[in-house]
Amino acid sequence: MLIRERRLDIQGLRALAVTLVVVFHLWPKALPGGYVGVDVFFVISGFLITSHLLSEVSRSGTVSVTRFWARRIRRLLPAAFLVLAVCVVLAFLVMPRSVLVQNLEEIAASALYVVNWVLAFNAVDYLASENADSLVQHYWSLSVEEQFYIVWPVLIVVASFLAVKVFRGRRVAVIAGTLGTVFLASFVYSVWETAADPSFAYFITPTRAWEFAAGGLIAFLPALRAGSAAGRIWRRVGSWVGVGLIGAAAWCFTGDTPFPGWVALIPVAGAAFLLWSGDDDHPWSPQYLSHHGPVQLVGDTSYAIYLWHWPLIIIAPIVLGHPIGLGTGLGIIAITVGLAIATKYLVEDPVRTARGRWRLRWPAYSFMAVGMVFLVAFAPITIATQRVQAAAADARIQTIADDDCLGAPAMDPATGCAWSQGDFITPSPDNPVEEQLGLGCMTDHAESELKICDFGVDAETAVRTIALVGDSHAAVYVSAMEEIAMQEGWHLVTMLKASCPFTEAVRKGKAENSRACVEWNAAAADELQRRPEIDAIVTSASSKNPFVSEPGQSSYEAGVQGYLAAWNALPPTVDRILVVRDVPRHADGNIECLTKLPDVSSQLEYAVCSTPRDEALLPDPAAGAAQEAADRASEVDLTELFCDDDACLSVIGNVLAYRDSQHLTRAFAQSLVPYLRKEIEGLHASG
Repeated sequence: MLIRERRLDIQGLRALAVTLVVVFHLWPKALPGGYVGVDVFFVISGFLITSHLLSEVSRSGTVSVTRFWARRIRRLLPAAFLVLAVCVVLAFLVMPRSVLVQNLEEIAASALYVVNWVLAFNAVDYLASENADSLVQHYWSLSVEEQFYIVWPVLIVVASFLAVKVFRGRRVAVIAGTLGTVFLASFVYSVWETAADPSFAYFITPTRAWEFAAGGLIAFLPALRAGSAAGRIWRRVGSWVGVGLIGAAAWCFTGDTPFPGWVALIPVAGAAFLLWSGDDDHPWSPQYLSHHGPVQLVGDTSYAIYLWHWPLIIIAPIVLGHPIGLGTGLGIIAITVGLAIATKYLVEDPVRTARGRWRLRWPAYSFMAVGMVFLVAFAPITIATQRVQAAAADARIQTIADDDCLGAPAMDPATGCAWSQGDFITPSPDNPVEEQLGLGCMTDHAESELKICDFGVDAETAVRTIALVGDSHAAVYVSAMEEIAMQEGWHLVTMLKASCPFTEAVRKGKAENSRACVEWNAAAADELQRRPEIDAIVTSASSKNPFVSEPGQSSYEAGVQGYLAAWNALPPTVDRILVVRDVPRHADGNIECLTKLPDVSSQLEYAVCSTPRDEALLPDPAAGAAQEAADRASEVDLTELFCDDDACLSVIGNVLAYRDSQHLTRAFAQSLVPYLRKEIEGLHASG
């Protein structure tokens, strides 16, 4: 199906796709599956690019890959780089300083068109799982498209070569077979990866390639004939089926729908039906709406609309100080369309239609290289600056051990400490010290390997050996426990795994993560059986761990029973278990709240970013199990060092207590050393 004239219906389909995406991003509850607009774009791109490449193959027998890439650069990069440059300015001037590095890193990745892979790995990276939405998160789909533009012409060139050398010149059949193979392989992988890890599958290119291939395969089909009355009816029926499939997906899919996977066939098939049906100016056809000026305008500017809408959605609540409502959303749409029109006519079209040297390949590649270098440079420069600042903050952190009033002691009435020691927070919420939970000794949540690290005095000369076991909420105490071990003459062994408490209860979640947790727990239990020198365990876990429960049993009750079962299976050589009650939890955004404080020398200022005590303190099944097994287990409750009578705080005694909504900073954990040591001094009695 070679395209010989402008098809108004394709611009209408683009208008539909971008409208679905924008409405979904503004009001996700109104159109919970609007994200399928991206998949419609993928099918359109596959159809158009394949059609153009087939035209070139039919004329010359091959494809000039470098000329094709130069055309794509002139068409796409000027507007993309413009929006990225504006996002750099917004990152410095508008975004909370605590997310500056994240935004600059993702801007750099977007400039290199690999941000989809960054987001994919962050989606499964435990330490990055609470990252806020960045200004350029929407560039993930553009990255997928650019990767398609790089690979697709090369694939067709290779297929054309093989057709001549091996298959006796049957170019069309070989190219179609190649695209069909890509479709099948990518689709099978998409179904498998979506079932295994939907967060990762959503962003990566191999799970999306089949959608481009679907559009590409439509380019090989003859257009539906509409010469007869029956033909026209069938074409209109097919068109309405396509619209219905896209609309059903946009209306019925939700954020919980495993995607892309096989369900993406629904919107992809809808877009394919519409492309195959072709244009139609009959009032009863859905394509008829595409012929109206406003729809054509949205279709013509759909690329720029997509580029501009997301940064505006991100900055609007920050600038206005309230969530996006109907009025704000309509205002964002108006500004987006205005910027998109200006971008198309002042940036995109002049570059795309330029004559002279701009038509050559080297200016296009030079522009791409210079733009990428410029946009990428901000991230490492800023990171280097922040590392210098972090080193200074780190030096200040070291004073905590020598200052009896920094951190937790400020909450202890017995110390007599003033609330504030000056107008500073360490580490600064603007530039939190980069911390690795568990000092690199924590198993990732998708893995089952048991990582064992040793701290404290040498095992042969130690007074005793204790183990710190649990999930990331236990891992935050590694540095504090190491100091205590050195002070007490102990040897410390750590067994830590993200999102996996030490229990026999099965933690709910992705199937592979749940299996990994069960396997890790079995390995940890075996290791404790194998090492009789370990005579005590310190453990802690997130109070929000969801557990598989029996009918009539709550997750909390299942958790309590699971902890008790794990402890009962321990060897008799482990005669004491200390359970550190989970820390109070804050809502997402507590760090960003602190960056906006005008004054950091007053407890009243900190209180703005606190969480009501009854909301921050959640029932902790590990602590509940310790109360039931009091003959062997003890609860260590440090709540009063985090909370006053009304609220739990994010900053305590000039120390930033949390690195996110739930994990302690190393600085604050260090300030807990005297209190933890006091709580576990009883271990001497059982030594």
